[in-house]
Amino acid sequence: MSIRLSDDQLRLLRLRAQRLTPQQPGEVIGVAQVVKEVCGIQAQDASAATFVVRSRSDGLIVTDVEQARVYDRSIIRTWGQRGTLHMLASDDIGWLLPLLGPVFVAGDRRRREELGLSEDICVRGMRIIRNVLADHGPLTRAELVEHLATDGIHLEGQARPHLLARAALEGLICLGPDRGAEPTYVLLNDWIDQKHTGHSLSEDEAYTELTRRYLSAYGPATPGDQAAWSGLPLSKTRAAWQRIEGELLEVETIDSRAWMLRAQAARLDELPAPAPIVHLLPRFDIYLLGYQKRDLAVPP
Repeated sequence: MSIRLSDDQLRLLRLRAQRLTPQQPGEVIGVAQVVKEVCGIQAQDASAATFVVRSRSDGLIVTDVEQARVYDRSIIRTWGQRGTLHMLASDDIGWLLPLLGPVFVAGDRRRREELGLSEDICVRGMRIIRNVLADHGPLTRAELVEHLATDGIHLEGQARPHLLARAALEGLICLGPDRGAEPTYVLLNDWIDQKHTGHSLSEDEAYTELTRRYLSAYGPATPGDQAAWSGLPLSKTRAAWQRIEGELLEVETIDSRAWMLRAQAARLDELPAPAPIVHLLPRFDIYLLGYQKRDLAVPP
């Protein structure tokens, strides 16, 4: 039996899942915990990503995010969901990257070939990147391109980020410390201690873990929402939802159905919503990127 919700109630549940409602007085959590609770933060705009963290915490500032990424290394910036740059918790990399990487590497194959990145060039290029970063890292993109050219691989235009993205999705590199306004790249195994990247999971286990994480941060939602957010196949996403069917609670709105974790059912007791609150969110905020449609978040 489903629970009937108004659009305002559905919005409030999602805002609470996203940590966008007032937190408990005195509750202070670290950057890595924020990033982990929302299962990653889109970070193609690095400065905007820091404000995504700030808007979901009480007491954190921009330098805390830099401390967590560059010095503590409890979060990393690399290619993640949808094949785009994200900030991810370091101890999620061990299961999350093997789940996401192969899908986006395979999906980008045609585009890489159009850019002149054959499989042979990619393999050679990643071998050069590994050796160069081991000897001279961290390096900027321009410096890596120069080293590649010295070894006979000349990259132009979009071929450059596509090769780096593949190297990151295969777990070879991630982004390191910024050099002024320019990001650098480092070997992932050098940057974070692999003992702290969590346990590897089977594909089914990883899909199931991702589904629980997604619903915890974005529910109520649908399998289609999760597939759009992750960039992973809808068929495998639906299968993961079926595996945890007993953990799900169905809700119904005026024209749709969605699901949340039963473990979050206590939030239903706090409905209806309190007085409206204005939320100031940065560009590429995950509240807008977590669903197939944005109708509930912003006017059409």
